[in-house]
Amino acid sequence: MKEFMSKSSFSINDGYAKLIKKIEDRTLKSAVFGLGYVGWPLCKQIARSGFLVAGFDTDYKKIESLKRELEVNEDLDDDSDNALSDSSKESDWKDLIFLSGLLHDLGKCDIHKRLDKESSLPYTGDEQLEDKQAEYKETCVEDSQIDLFVVCVPTPLDENRKPDFTLVNQAARMISRLLKKNGHQIVILESTVSCGYTENEFRSILESKYSGQELIAGKDFYLGFAPERIDPGNKEYSIDNTPKIVSGINEESKSLIHKFYSMILSAPVYSANSCIEAELCKLLENTYRNVNIALIEEFAKIANKAGVSVHDVIDLAKTKPYGFEAFVPGLGIGGHCIPVDPHFLLESQAIQEQTYPLIETAISINDRQTKYCCDLIEEILSSNSIGISESKILILGIGYKPGMVDIRESPSIKLMNRLLTKEANVFYWDPLFKDENEIKSKLEIGISPQQSSGINERLINNENEEEKGKIEGIQRNEFVHSKVSNQLDKMRKPNKSDHTNQIHEFQGVINKVDEFDLIVIASLFSIDDSELEILITKSKLIFDPSALIKRRLKAKLNTEFETEDLNHIYTL
Repeated sequence: MKEFMSKSSFSINDGYAKLIKKIEDRTLKSAVFGLGYVGWPLCKQIARSGFLVAGFDTDYKKIESLKRELEVNEDLDDDSDNALSDSSKESDWKDLIFLSGLLHDLGKCDIHKRLDKESSLPYTGDEQLEDKQAEYKETCVEDSQIDLFVVCVPTPLDENRKPDFTLVNQAARMISRLLKKNGHQIVILESTVSCGYTENEFRSILESKYSGQELIAGKDFYLGFAPERIDPGNKEYSIDNTPKIVSGINEESKSLIHKFYSMILSAPVYSANSCIEAELCKLLENTYRNVNIALIEEFAKIANKAGVSVHDVIDLAKTKPYGFEAFVPGLGIGGHCIPVDPHFLLESQAIQEQTYPLIETAISINDRQTKYCCDLIEEILSSNSIGISESKILILGIGYKPGMVDIRESPSIKLMNRLLTKEANVFYWDPLFKDENEIKSKLEIGISPQQSSGINERLINNENEEEKGKIEGIQRNEFVHSKVSNQLDKMRKPNKSDHTNQIHEFQGVINKVDEFDLIVIASLFSIDDSELEILITKSKLIFDPSALIKRRLKAKLNTEFETEDLNHIYTL
C-alpha cells in the first residue's frame, strides 16, 4: 500500500494510538451510511480488506436487494455496482452486515459479532431519519462501539437548483448520538458538499445537542473529508485503484483517515492540507468537465455555422500530443456530479463575495443544450417534410450515460419532455430499465400507465389537454405483441393468431426502425456490426449527436458504406 502524506508533528494520545493499532490489526469496526453507488462499493471494499463493516440505509428494500446480490452473484465482476469481484470468496463477506431502520435500532445492534450471514434489523416503516423524541440509550457494550463512520448519502439539488444537504444533516444527527465522550471515534464525509461545509455545518451537528453531551471535534472524535471518486460503469478505474484524497480538521484526524484508506485501497492516498482544500479539489474536478463540455457544445454550433463537422475538427485537434484534451458534444450533461457540483461551488459561503461568470455561463450553456438538440430534431424533420406533431421518434437509451440504470439529470429524459411539449409521438427503448414508475415520475407532462396483463410491456399515454402524443417504453430487451395497444399492434404488424410471441434481443428493435420517422442515438449503443448495418440501412432519419455511428464506422478499416449512404445521419 502506497502512502503519500505531509510530514507534521502532533501529540499522540492513547485513543489515537489504539485506533492506529485497530486499523493495523484490522479490528476496527466501521459503519457506512448510504448504500448507493458510492457507499455500496465502499462497503464491499472494506469487507474485502478484512474489516468488520455495517452498511446502513433507511431503504429496507435496497438492503434486501443487496443481500440477494451477495447470495446470488458471489462470482460476478466488480464492474457492476451491485456485484462482487472475481477474486472474492464467500468467506470474505462474513464481516459485511446490513442495518436498516432508525437511530435507536443501530444503537442496539452488537456489530462486534462476526456473522456468517448478513442480518438486518426490523424496519420501522418510518422514513423520517430524524426522530426528535428518540434518545440514544446506552445499550451498546464497550466492545460493540463503532470506531469509524463514513457518510456516503446523496447531496442533490433542490427544485430551485440549490444544494440540498438534508440527508447529510440527518446522517450527522444520527452519528452524533452514537459518538461518545472521549470515545476517540472517526467520522469521514465522502458526500460532495460546498466549500467549508465539513468544518462548519457538519462539524457543528456532530458536536451538537443531538449527542446529549458536549463533544469536541478533534478531541472526543476525529473528523475529515475524503471525496468520493466513483465513476459508475468505468471498467478501468474502480474504488480500489482510483487515487484517494483525504483531509482532516487536525493532523491526528488526517493521519487516521489516511491510514484507514491506505489499508483498504491499492491506489495511492494523498493528503490535502485542509478539509476546504479537499472540498475544492472535488468541486474543481467536475466543474472543469462542466466548463469544457460547455465549450465544446458552443464550438459545435460554430462548426455547424461554418458548414463543417465539429467531430472532424476534434479528431484533428487530438493529433496535438500536448495541451489538448478532447471533449465530445452530446444531448447534454447528466448524472450525479457534472451538472450538480458547480452549483455547490457557487453556493459556498466562503466565496460569496464576488461573481464567477465563466462557471455561471457554462452552467447556462449546458442547461440549454437539450433544447438546442430538440430544435435541431424539429429542423431535421421539417427539412424532410415531416411535422414534429405527426412524427414518431424512437430514443435509444434513457440512462444518463451508457450502461447505467440511473436517470438523474438524464439528457434523454429532458429531451423526451421537450419533444412531448411539441406533441411528438415519442418512444423509448432501454433494456436496463425495469421500473416504469421511475421514468414516469421524471416526465413533466401528465401521464398514466397502461399495462398488458402478464406481459413485460409498458405503454404510457400522454394525457395533455388534447390527449396527443404517446410514449411507449419497451423494457428488458423485449418487443411484445399486445392486444392492449392498437397503435402497438399496427406498428408491429403481428400475426393475429399469435399475441404472446416475444421477440428477444436488440434485433427485435432493429427490425422495426423503419417504422419510425427518426431515431435518436442517446445513451444506448451496444450493438454488433450486423445490427449497426440494419440500423443504418433501414432507418429513415438518425440523429446521432455524439457521432457514435460515424466514429464506429471510421474505426472499421473496410467499411461498406459510401458517404452518400450516411446522408440521413445527422450529428452536432
